[in-house]
Order: sequence, then C-alpha cells, then structure tokens
Amino acid sequence: MADLLSRILAERCDRIAQAYFDWRRIDPIDVPVVRGSTLTFRDLAVEAGVVDASAARYRHRPRGGDWLLDSDPVVPLEDLGSPVTIELETSHDAGETWSPPARVMLVPSGGGLQAAEFVRASG
Repeated sequence: MADLLSRILAERCDRIAQAYFDWRRIDPIDVPVVRGSTLTFRDLAVEAGVVDASAARYRHRPRGGDWLLDSDPVVPLEDLGSPVTIELETSHDAGETWSPPARVMLVPSGGGLQAAEFVRASG
C-alpha cells in the first residue's frame, strides 16, 4: 500500500511541475544572484526533471538592447557600479519557442551589484 501511495504522489508531483513550469506560459527561472561579475539563476523546470537540460537555452539583454544567447543560466555583467535591468527568456525546445520575459533589476551594493527586484511576465 505504501508503494502505491508513493507512486501516486510522485506522479501527481510530476503533473503539477509540468503544468507550473511550462515555459510557454511563464519563465521557470528563479533565485537570481550576482556572484562576482556574473548573474546566475536557477531553471526550476530543469531541476525538477520536467525538461531535458540539453534542450534548455537562455537569452538575455539589457532593457531595450539586443538578445544574447547562452546554453547556461548565467549572464556576464560589465558595469558593476550602475543599476541595470536585465530581461531574461528561457526556451526548452532548443530556441524554437521562448518564454514570456522575466526582468531582474540589479542595484549597486558593497562594490558590486545585487538583485533588488525580480518580475515574471505571464503569457
């Protein structure tokens, strides 16, 4: 009985993760953190095993700038002394379809930058 209950709960958890981490509706990234001169973030859909990490692509741009592509959830930062807003989008089909944008506002703090605001748009 315990095995059956465990399997049912695991399947339910997988279905919830698939619905919630659908990158076509909302960008499934979280926890933006500045480490040195790099902004990192987590892709919750990849971490939950909902999508294959090899198909994950990320793109970012400073607000109004050109999109830059990457296969890792990282953004190199150039000016660590000025506030900047970065838009992020995620694809889990190797760049065919992109998520609605997420926006991270970074502000100067202690000689570097820190995330001050994180907003996801929904599609």
